[in-house]
Amino acid sequence: MIPSLEFFIDKEANFIYWAQLLIGPWSWYFEKENSILFSNEIGQISNFEQKALDELKNILQNKNNQYKWLWERYNNFPLVNIQKQKEYSFVKETLTKKFNIFWDKEIILLDNWKNELDQYDFNKFNDLFKKLSIFLGIKDNKDVVSKIRVKLFISSNFPSGATRPDFNDLMILNVSRVPIMKINRVVGVISHEFAHFINNKSGLIKLLLKSSAFPSEKLDEGYKWEYLIAETILKSISSSRANTYSGLFLSFSEQEKRQDENLSHQNPLKSYSYEFLIRIAANHILQNTIDYLDNNKMIDKNFIELTIKTLLNLIKERENGK
Repeated sequence: MIPSLEFFIDKEANFIYWAQLLIGPWSWYFEKENSILFSNEIGQISNFEQKALDELKNILQNKNNQYKWLWERYNNFPLVNIQKQKEYSFVKETLTKKFNIFWDKEIILLDNWKNELDQYDFNKFNDLFKKLSIFLGIKDNKDVVSKIRVKLFISSNFPSGATRPDFNDLMILNVSRVPIMKINRVVGVISHEFAHFINNKSGLIKLLLKSSAFPSEKLDEGYKWEYLIAETILKSISSSRANTYSGLFLSFSEQEKRQDENLSHQNPLKSYSYEFLIRIAANHILQNTIDYLDNNKMIDKNFIELTIKTLLNLIKERENGK
């Protein structure tokens, strides 16, 4: 059985997500579009507010904090250190007025999505969940977490999501401004995060990567080959797009299918992010993914090597400016 899903709206978690976006690029993984979108909407930032954002950036960039600290706030963990409490209280008190104005509109949209997702029948993914478990090396579905908390977050008009291995029952789903009619894309994101939960529990991809030879080509922007490879594999299984294995289980419109199948790029690949490159690579290995899942095959070194070769060809195209 697929894990049960509980959908939550958490104002405090949304606040810190919103605030860290206002800082700008503070780590290797930068949500540029959302950062620009929400920064443009808040208007002029006072010197005092900028001081709070600078304080938050210092907190996040501490080598012992980073995304782990951020996710502890998403999960409502208390800050036990008195000094850290004071630092974060200053950030919250300074930025809360601006956030509340923003939140009054977003909460309505998030409520609509909560109602929609509470009624959605996720049992249709039971077969996919079983195939995923086998593919990623888990024979008994009971070995995967039985209940997942999904916190609904602010977003642009396109959904996204996130999980972390050290928060094994929590999923973030950015969905507020996504039109309800795009529910298939939202469910696709949830399905993709399912894959992350299973992969984190299994550890099979990580194990296979340890015995794999990575290309000598260096990646920029702080990206690592391990991330590109694992994300490509999981995005071929499921994402917000129709051209994935989970897309076979969802009723995407013909227009959405055509849109997602179009992987042409008007500019050289160099001008696009690695995330777009992952999307292309995931499409290239899709038929292999379908073959493995439909035949209940476990991922193996051959699949890893295929993914590496696919990514390497795209990386070289990217470096050559094509």
